[in-house]
Amino acid sequence: MRRNILKKYFKLNQMIIVSSLFILNVLGILIFNSNKSDASETHNIENPNTINAYHINYEVANRNPDKYESMEELQKETNEGVDWKINTEKNDSDTIIAAMHGGAIEPGTTELAKYTARLGNYDYFSFEGIRSENNSELHVTSVNYNNDVLHNMVSDKQYSVMIHGYKGDKAIAYIGGKDKALRLEITDELKSKGIKAEEAPDLIEGRANSNPANMNEKGEGVQIEMTTALREQLFSNNDLSSQSRSDESNYSATMLDMAKAINQAINKVKIEE
Repeated sequence: MRRNILKKYFKLNQMIIVSSLFILNVLGILIFNSNKSDASETHNIENPNTINAYHINYEVANRNPDKYESMEELQKETNEGVDWKINTEKNDSDTIIAAMHGGAIEPGTTELAKYTARLGNYDYFSFEGIRSENNSELHVTSVNYNNDVLHNMVSDKQYSVMIHGYKGDKAIAYIGGKDKALRLEITDELKSKGIKAEEAPDLIEGRANSNPANMNEKGEGVQIEMTTALREQLFSNNDLSSQSRSDESNYSATMLDMAKAINQAINKVKIEE
């Protein structure tokens, strides 16, 4: 009888072991498939927007927070003419081109904004970091950008285009803002000139009502975010230093193409409306 009990005991143990191995095997397959599915969603090569959004999310998450919570605070705690300066041109235009983080804050944005405004005889605004270093401290995110000069210039305009800079070693222009018609036209015009342009991912889409781009009479404008690589291509020597940027003989064909593309897009939208 004792032998029968032991025999049943060992048989039961064998069944438990076999069942456990089966369950572990099933769980392993499920986990593998789950990980495979997650990886394909995150790095789907057939969906470049997914990859771009992933990189944008990573970069935004690792971007240092602004030192100043608003432009009002920045302008109180820093010195005009020492830390920064504002340049404007008023041509009684219904369009404004602006570089909110110009000069050495996001190098290349002032130059493109000014060149674009000059081609179209548009109004122009540029807030420029002029320090020898630490100009990134002068960055205030668009939704907190309560600068009276810019707000007053934008408020009576029909069209507003804000030129920004962004990180990235691939030459891409991310096009955002609430003005869908102008956004799409700028994208098409840039592409027609061989410049890679894509819809801006959510985190830099520029569609907040408090974004100066969208504070014109229509309540909708465009925000262009250029990667570092694209901004370098605005200059024939790929040099974003202050000395290089101040010399217009360094302006490249890409600078001219981008300025023309923005102008042509604005003109097309005006005709269609």
